[in-house]
Amino acid sequence: MEYKCYRCKQNKPQNDFNKSNIRKRGVQDYCKKCLRRYREKHQHQIRIWNKSYREEHKEDFSAYLKKYRVENREKIVQLRREYEQKNKEKNNKYRRDWIRNSWKALRDKIITNYGGMCARCGFPDWRALQIDHIYGGGSREKKNYQYYKNLATQKMDNNKYQLLCANCNWIKRYEQGEYQ
Repeated sequence: MEYKCYRCKQNKPQNDFNKSNIRKRGVQDYCKKCLRRYREKHQHQIRIWNKSYREEHKEDFSAYLKKYRVENREKIVQLRREYEQKNKEKNNKYRRDWIRNSWKALRDKIITNYGGMCARCGFPDWRALQIDHIYGGGSREKKNYQYYKNLATQKMDNNKYQLLCANCNWIKRYEQGEYQ
């Protein structure tokens, strides 16, 4: 069956039109090609309109999504499982990269907050710098990710911590008998 596109005025087969439940004829008024051109030309205006519409109807969207999630919980869980199985290697790589990058960013922030060099010898290479507990006892605290976040945001007492290079840190541990 053929339909006429109201934009380019050509008769085209049904598969050249998107389906529509609203229209009597069952397809949209414009062919896919004309619709694509229109969207490309008015992309910025469409984006603005969509954003304002979503903001105006935020409660409706959240209510719909909440209802959908409740009614289709098993389906959503099944789709997630299938996706995880299908993309296991990709997801694991993404997680590893994300963890590595977030730890590195956190470490960089901590090093910057504590002066960026060894407090004893002034060694500036970030690869060898370590957080040192001036009065010892750091092994209990270091097991917690929140501990590092607090160091990065300077919520912890700066008089308890210092930045030392690996050599100075081991020398200090030996001198104060902190090693096991």
